[in-house]
Amino acid sequence: MAVEIEILLSTFGDRILSVPAIVEDALSDDDRVSILIGHQCARALTENEAKIVNRLKNTPKVTYLKFDSVGVTKSRNALISQSSAKIVWFLDDDIVWWPGAVDTILAAFSERNGMSVDVVTFQVKSPDGLLRKNYWAKARRHSNFSILRIGTIEIAARRKFLVDNLVVFPEDMGAGCYWGAGDESVFLASAMKARGNVMYIPKPIAVHPMESSGDFARSTGFIEARGVVFRRVYGWYGVPLLLAFGIKHVRRLGRHLSIKLYFTALFRGYRVGKNSSYG
Repeated sequence: MAVEIEILLSTFGDRILSVPAIVEDALSDDDRVSILIGHQCARALTENEAKIVNRLKNTPKVTYLKFDSVGVTKSRNALISQSSAKIVWFLDDDIVWWPGAVDTILAAFSERNGMSVDVVTFQVKSPDGLLRKNYWAKARRHSNFSILRIGTIEIAARRKFLVDNLVVFPEDMGAGCYWGAGDESVFLASAMKARGNVMYIPKPIAVHPMESSGDFARSTGFIEARGVVFRRVYGWYGVPLLLAFGIKHVRRLGRHLSIKLYFTALFRGYRVGKNSSYG
């Protein structure tokens, strides 16, 4: 059976050691899947890492690429450019495959009301079997507001649409960057600006651990990233929206950050967020 979906799996450093379990899980579930691994590791591999990499390189339908770069969005963009699959699905190195994920993804990319679908987001469950967030109950087309709550591992896309329309992840955002969040929102906004049909389908495709409730304000850079998102997604309309967002979420602050510093970081992110080729 022909490969129809390629998993673009990003990993970093010694986290490559956890990748074989994901690969085995995915390939044993469905032969319509191939896996393209982006391993960011500027140093020489350890003996154990080298053994794992050699094992991966000798696994059918698996391609291993080593990058010297830092920042997961750089990895994701490189993998998009290296892939040749019709549909790509972005994954990290700490997920568990949900049974039937391939059928769910392929069905989502069938035409809807005579329109092709370019990007789709799905549901992800926690290890205890519960949904990781309050997802919508019905399928819907995304808006510039709904994309603020999407995680990368929920996203699959038509690779040709991404390449033809230069839709990429912002490489100054995401894990490994000072602005450690918000890259998914900017990516999806870029897809919509390219007139892509970006849909949500209420079906699970993976399992992922829950984040800590303290993650919202874990660093100034993380908070600034929210301001960057509002600048890049909404432009000048983002000012009142960011103020409303800040007020709504101020109760989530920990003791280590004052309200003044919180709002300063939000609007500093908004102010400097335009200074990028992704703005």
